[in-house]
Amino acid sequence: MSYKSEIEWFKQAEYDIETANIMLSGGRYIYAVFMAHLAIEKTLKGIWAFKLKEDAPKTHNLVYLYSKLSLELPEDIQKIIDKLNHVYSYKIS
Repeated sequence: MSYKSEIEWFKQAEYDIETANIMLSGGRYIYAVFMAHLAIEKTLKGIWAFKLKEDAPKTHNLVYLYSKLSLELPEDIQKIIDKLNHVYSYKIS
């Protein structure tokens, strides 16, 4: 297997969401948002690896990832992801 497996992506995503929860409980809100974004990004990249059996693209754009995967997300989840994506792209540009 020449690509990073979904198992590895999902392990990293789990670690990142645990970190986000710790940051949230400690009042470190900016870091909690950042880690939540990373957890979702890694989850989407894990889905990419599982479905396509190839490396996910090197992007942080959550909307791009779920769109290219043709994922049909519940509206409330899609809104959260869209908001996280907007906040992240605003902060790095």
